[in-house]
Amino acid sequence: MKENIKTEILETSRQLFNKHGFASVPMRKIASECNISVGNLTYHYPHKLDILCALMEDIQPKLEVCDIHSLTSLISYLRQMIEGIKKNAFFFTISDMQRINEECFEINAETVKKLHQNLITSLNNLLEDGILQVQNADNIFEDIVSFWMLSHITWTNEDYQKSVYKQTNLYQFLLQHLTLLSPYMTQSGKDEYKKLKEKLQNESV
Repeated sequence: MKENIKTEILETSRQLFNKHGFASVPMRKIASECNISVGNLTYHYPHKLDILCALMEDIQPKLEVCDIHSLTSLISYLRQMIEGIKKNAFFFTISDMQRINEECFEINAETVKKLHQNLITSLNNLLEDGILQVQNADNIFEDIVSFWMLSHITWTNEDYQKSVYKQTNLYQFLLQHLTLLSPYMTQSGKDEYKKLKEKLQNESV
């Protein structure tokens, strides 16, 4: 029963934060929407930042970085990452959230840093496995991952439906990630890329 209450609190909080913004939702509003007392809420999550920390775990993909040794597994990781960001859009679309206090800023910074480093590690895995072949890999991977991270925030942004890219679905968006890697693929990488490209294109229909 306790775990069910905690799950309900997190899901209700997520919906409220996505709709109104983290700063605009007081603990009493969360308790009211969950039909529990504020005391019951704070028993499980003493502070709103505790709820935030729990929700941020969803952004981290379930697939372990050490298991990424193919373009297919990289795409799976990216998909989980993008879906986590989209599910918790408030964390990335409320521009002043990280300025609420120092703790919010640190949570934001650490989450983004971990996601960024995991992608760098994933690309290095592919380099070691002979799927990618890159000179000056550190700089190139850093640029690619930085571009990916910025594109994720843009694609999942609440204004996305108003943008000129609104026809780009998830599968097409994932394919664009591979397009950036295509100049650095070995022959085995290109072979897998061709098959994966066909698969993603079929799924986008």
